[in-house]
Amino acid sequence: NINKGVKYASRYASKRNKEYRYFKGGDCTNFTSQIKRAGGVPEYIVWKTVGNHSRIDMGKSWYYHGYFSYTRRWSVADNFAKFFGISYKTKGFLKFSSRVKKGSFIGYDKQGDGDWDHMAFVTVKTGKKKKTNGVSYYDFKIAQHSGDYNAYVSSSKCGLDQLHKVNKSIVYCIVK
Repeated sequence: NINKGVKYASRYASKRNKEYRYFKGGDCTNFTSQIKRAGGVPEYIVWKTVGNHSRIDMGKSWYYHGYFSYTRRWSVADNFAKFFGISYKTKGFLKFSSRVKKGSFIGYDKQGDGDWDHMAFVTVKTGKKKKTNGVSYYDFKIAQHSGDYNAYVSSSKCGLDQLHKVNKSIVYCIVK
C-alpha cells in the first residue's frame, strides 16, 4: 500500500520511530525497510535445520524483531537492493528522475562497482522539469535517514541531483 508507506515515511523521516533501532551514521536501509513493512510487505523468513534444531537462516531472511534481532537484508543497502531486486538502473540523473514515481524505493552505487551504497523512498513525484547548477531533472521528494528529511531534490537539503559531479561512476537504481 503506497499511501501507507508514504504516510509512514513522511511521519518518521525527520523524527525516528522509537520502536526501531537507529543506526547512527547509516540508518537509510533500516528506514526503507520500515517503510516497506508499514506499506504491508510481510517479513520473509527462511528456516534451516542444524542437527535436531531449526533456526532462522539470517542470510536468506528479511525481518526485524528487535534491537538485536534483524537481518542484513533489513539494514544494509546492498543486501536490501539485491534481495528485492533492481527494476531499473542508469548513470543519467535525468533518465532516472523521469522513471521514479511516488512509492519508488531508490538507491545509488557511488563507485559503480555493483555494491549499492544508499537507499531512500519517493514520497512525491512532480511533472516539473528543473535545472539546478546545470543539471536537468524531473523534481521529486525523497524521505531518507541520511540527513533525516523528506525534501525535494531541488531543495538545498537534498543534493541528490549533484552527486554525479563528485562521483563520475555513480549509478542510480529503482528497487522493486
